[in-house]
Amino acid sequence: SRILTFFPREVAILVRKVLLILIAVFITSQYLQAYLGFLLLVVYFHVSYKVAPYNNDQLNVAETISLASSAFILYSGLYFARGKKFSIPSSSHIILLAETMDTISYMLFALDIISGIIFVLYSVYIFARIFRNSAANLKKNLTKIGSKILSDKMFHNLKSAIHLHDH
Repeated sequence: SRILTFFPREVAILVRKVLLILIAVFITSQYLQAYLGFLLLVVYFHVSYKVAPYNNDQLNVAETISLASSAFILYSGLYFARGKKFSIPSSSHIILLAETMDTISYMLFALDIISGIIFVLYSVYIFARIFRNSAANLKKNLTKIGSKILSDKMFHNLKSAIHLHDH
């Protein structure tokens, strides 16, 4: 049963990675690579959001943030890569458009950085919670094992003391 719940999620992640590699290797146009990669990430974002493949809600949120952040960064990279080639008849419109493009570029760059920071901070938060829960479980298990060992040792000592008392 555990294998059946584990298998489709891992296969989906593997297929996504293989498709991204195939796009990067076999598509020669950088723009087509970027658009197909963006499309693939958007599809997986939608599927991940709807299906919630992980048993832990925090991992589902992390996957969603990761896919959204990657898709946004890829899309804004398309914006940066296309350059500032516009043909508008009026020179005043060209200046206004260039200023707007610079503002948009700065905004997209800032949003790229912010989305990456959000993902990293959320990942650190999840790691810290998992580590804290694992440490608490380990401490509880070690306490059980220690008390069992101590109980056995105390029982053995008590038995030895009774045996010595009888002789």
